[in-house]
Amino acid sequence: MIFVANEQWPMMQAVLTGVTRDQMMARHKANHIQVAYANSAVEADRSVFAKAALATELGLEVSLCGIGALAPAG
Repeated sequence: MIFVANEQWPMMQAVLTGVTRDQMMARHKANHIQVAYANSAVEADRSVFAKAALATELGLEVSLCGIGALAPAG
């Protein structure tokens, strides 16, 4: 298998806090994720929630997985 990375299709590795690769793949059945870049975990959470809200308003089904900085403790 050949992997090619360029500006249009960059390769990325991610740490998904609170969810394993197998758990994410069992729910989503694809290896595509949406990414939010930010300067802190809290800013990243706010960004992903804004993206999710927009997608929902556009009629898309949104599923979030993992534990973010804004998640309730406990």
